[in-house]
Amino acid sequence: MDSEFLKKHLGKCLAEGLAEVAEQRPADPVLYLAHWLYKYNSNVEYEEQKKANFSLLEQERQEAKEEALHQERLKEEERKISVELEESKKVVDQADTIESEQTESKDADDLKTDKSEEKQDARSPRSPDQRTEKVRLLTDRSGEAESGCHEM
Repeated sequence: MDSEFLKKHLGKCLAEGLAEVAEQRPADPVLYLAHWLYKYNSNVEYEEQKKANFSLLEQERQEAKEEALHQERLKEEERKISVELEESKKVVDQADTIESEQTESKDADDLKTDKSEEKQDARSPRSPDQRTEKVRLLTDRSGEAESGCHEM
């Protein structure tokens, strides 16, 4: 019974202490072993605290790495979004430019058509009904253009 108690509670501690005495070979081995056993609990607690601190430090390092990676991903995503935004602005600007060019071209074509029709009217004899119809169409066009301008 007593040997089980000693083995259970002092086995590891006493074996390590005796190994330390054998290694160091102090002048007073009993006193050395007594001091070693006295410091044993505080040394064990210190080592346990050291291991706990180390594992906490490793956990915090891992979290810091993950946070840095997350920040890097966010910056990359922000960069991609800004590039896409710039590209979409360029596309819109190009579309506006093309639209304004087409509008100017259409206006120029309409003007040319009107002038050529006027020249043709001056050259070709038409019946009074045809001339009246032409005047009505031109009036309708100019009225539509004027009413479109007033609506804005």
